[in-house]
Amino acid sequence: MSSQHFWLAKLLGFDFDIEYKKGKDNATADALFRNSSGEVFIMAISIITTSIIEQIRESWANNWFIQAITRDL
Repeated sequence: MSSQHFWLAKLLGFDFDIEYKKGKDNATADALFRNSSGEVFIMAISIITTSIIEQIRESWANNWFIQAITRDL
């Protein structure tokens, strides 16, 4: 499996938008392209945001059983 297929499978579970930026307006991508360190490139390619943690917190706040467990800890 190629690395592109691997990351495609990983990213399909997320809701994200891809926005085009002109080369002259996209200094980060330009700097990453010129950097020879692949690790830096991979870390800065994208930022994935999710609201799952907030949804869990909200559901716990309304759940008497979870509140009792956390209180007893």
